Amino acid sequence: MNLRKSISFLSFILLPITLNYFAPVLIVQASFEKTFTFMHIIFLLMILSAIFFGGSWCSYICPFGALQELVPNTKPKHKLPNLKWLTGGVFLH
Repeated sequence: MNLRKSISFLSFILLPITLNYFAPVLIVQASFEKTFTFMHIIFLLMILSAIFFGGSWCSYICPFGALQELVPNTKPKHKLPNLKWLTGGVFLH
């Protein structure tokens, strides 16, 4: 458990450096220019790890998984309105 959290938080700290490797827009842009980049390899590894190892990418390596660990896991004191209807009403108005 401590090893998983350590690796996850290390990847979170390195997020400003590695953010471009998690951007699918840059992969599409490179594909239109007919170039193969390191981001293609990263996304291929993400897909293969999801197929063969389930959620191992999100629980061990993904920096956004560490961000979710930082958010407290508490229930709200007050019941919030159903946000689905609130946002739908705003867009339909």
